[in-house]
Amino acid sequence: MKYLVLLLTTALLLGAATKQFKKRSSYIPFQVKSTHYTKDTYGLYKGFISGNKLSLSKKLKTVMKRYGLSHILTPSGIHLSCLLIIFKFLPFLEAFILIGLFIYVREFGSYYSIERMILFRFIYKIPKLNLSLEYSYICTLILSILIGHFQQSPLSFIYSMLFWGTIIIFRDNPFKVVIFLNLSLLCVSSITDQAVSLLSLIVNPFFTFIFTLLFPISLVTSTLPNIDFLHQFHHFLLNIYVKGLYFFDGINFTPDIIFPVTSVVLCIFFFQLKQIRIAVIVLLLSIWDLSPSQPYSESKKIINIGHQGEIIRLKKNRIFFIDQICSIKEFNINCKKKPSAWGGFRI
Repeated sequence: MKYLVLLLTTALLLGAATKQFKKRSSYIPFQVKSTHYTKDTYGLYKGFISGNKLSLSKKLKTVMKRYGLSHILTPSGIHLSCLLIIFKFLPFLEAFILIGLFIYVREFGSYYSIERMILFRFIYKIPKLNLSLEYSYICTLILSILIGHFQQSPLSFIYSMLFWGTIIIFRDNPFKVVIFLNLSLLCVSSITDQAVSLLSLIVNPFFTFIFTLLFPISLVTSTLPNIDFLHQFHHFLLNIYVKGLYFFDGINFTPDIIFPVTSVVLCIFFFQLKQIRIAVIVLLLSIWDLSPSQPYSESKKIINIGHQGEIIRLKKNRIFFIDQICSIKEFNINCKKKPSAWGGFRI
């Protein structure tokens, strides 16, 4: 029930906030030069540390988005947890580190996710309050709204609320955490019309876990910009990470899909009732409902199941659009532009 309430709240807030987005105006300074890195590894490194995605190649950015891995490029709770691991054996320093970090990131006025996590750590750790994780989470969200996080970046607030809340609700069962985090991702993707890969259920938790091992190393190397052998080793590790992502994406034969919101909600409902088979069947039915009346995106391997498109006529496995003809065989979609003579010579 808690999770369904969380989803309902998320859907209501997303409906009002999907078109509100504030681009980050400044980033944490990143002093490391790209000498020992490729474009992909340097862009990933820079994203890990500062959240600046501008150096990421278009290909890597697309692949990470496809598998729901964009969150590791936004400084948040997972980054803070990795940072505190370094000081695990010096607990008396934690408070000073958190206070200093909060003041530092507050200066940039845009690292709201990590600010929320720092507030949460303080609220949860206050001995006199002795609050549970759930109450600490709720108090943090209220305080976050009061200091302007929701007004400044509603999407950041909503995503934090959903994914962070999902982890807290199912924290006693790691398997459920993975399942429901992916279902949360599917739900958000459906509401915001973003295509996701079916393999994200496997790829996302695996590469997120690898990130938790990589980030402390990335953090240390960022403070030592002039030690060449350290950066060469770091590039080697980042390169394995990137190549691994490309490998999985290369063998991925499934299309990117926008699931209908109703199918995702039904799937979540049956999962909550522990009717796992029915939940899986619901998702499979939504995937395989590829009747000719359904629209297909021009982009390769993208199928938008949930929305109507403009189709001139249908003929067996071919769909005729105004400007292109698409041949469809199961998940293989090949589209060719139609020649046009409007306004001059044929092109």
